[in-house]
Amino acid sequence: MDLGPLTLLQGNINHSAAAQDLLCATAVEWRAGLAIVAEPYYVPPQSDNWLQSTDGTAAIVRVGAGSSPSLVLRERGKGFVAAGWGGIVVISTYFSPNRARAAFQVFLAEMEGAGPQGNRGPAVSAAFPRWALTKLRPEVAEEAAMVRAWSDPPAHIAGDVDGMAELFADDMGVVCQAAMPRTRACPDRGQVYWWTQEVADLRATSMRARRAYVRCRRRAVTTPDEEQALRQVYAAAKKALRDGIRRAKEESREAFIATLDDDPWGRPYRVVRGKFKSSAPSTSAMDRGLLDRVIGTLFPDPGPFEPPRMAPSEAPPEAAAAVVPPVSDEEFDMVRDRLRRKKKAPGPDGVPSRVLALALGHLEERFRAVLNLMLLYTFSF
Repeated sequence: MDLGPLTLLQGNINHSAAAQDLLCATAVEWRAGLAIVAEPYYVPPQSDNWLQSTDGTAAIVRVGAGSSPSLVLRERGKGFVAAGWGGIVVISTYFSPNRARAAFQVFLAEMEGAGPQGNRGPAVSAAFPRWALTKLRPEVAEEAAMVRAWSDPPAHIAGDVDGMAELFADDMGVVCQAAMPRTRACPDRGQVYWWTQEVADLRATSMRARRAYVRCRRRAVTTPDEEQALRQVYAAAKKALRDGIRRAKEESREAFIATLDDDPWGRPYRVVRGKFKSSAPSTSAMDRGLLDRVIGTLFPDPGPFEPPRMAPSEAPPEAAAAVVPPVSDEEFDMVRDRLRRKKKAPGPDGVPSRVLALALGHLEERFRAVLNLMLLYTFSF
């Protein structure tokens, strides 16, 4: 399931250690933020990244600790656990198919209050634009800037620094849109710390053996001897995969211990700090109502703010233009040269400095107006 930057994985582990290891490895490989697990093999105690039901048959694990939103427990019970995650509510459930239908109705009634209440809105995510600068067409960028410069700014924003800045930002967005395509977010696949090429080969072999065995069982002309032979091959491949994962973990642990003396303030220090973290929930994982009560208790509302009375400025607004000189040609040329040589990443607007330098050849007057208005606005305060 894909929700833009929020990616979910779901699987039934069937209390298998190897299956849980492979699920975590797949989640890291595909940059998933959350995994919904049924019948987990093991849930680490006192972990902010794991939530489980009261009977341990359903769990939710937060995989991407750096970029994934925090888990906020909403409710848990026998066979289910619900958590808030990135503006949505995620529920992990497990109900044995061997139980009676009447028990299933009771289970649904118990889980009824775990979902979101009231109107549910879509999960909204905002992302800054990213442009493929390597595919920039400079002549198209200059032509787009020329077309935008033909139209005069609207009369209602003339002299308004915010309005002129927004207009210039729209101009640059149109220039970038015409001159180069957007980049596609295709991050490299990650991997767990114990993953090796040997484990990858064993996993591929196990998957091939499993597919061959499943196809064999679906064919009507398969003899019992052929099915038994493929089953033995599949069982041997699974055992080899489990042994390979266990061996890879042991070798990774030994290599980690060997680095304790070489880099004690690196990964070993982070692991130890993680064990000493406080059991109190962080503000990002607290319920919004509880967080509001805590903040209201620690920082009571002092009442409406009354600004101090300030003496009126002796200089009229017309005098500001005389006191603050506009941007000179030398200063503007210096800014443009710095933009041409700048090779840093763009800001939140996503406009590369190289494109801005090209567009200033035709949008110079508009950009100058923004800079001069900013100077006047700063002087007035």
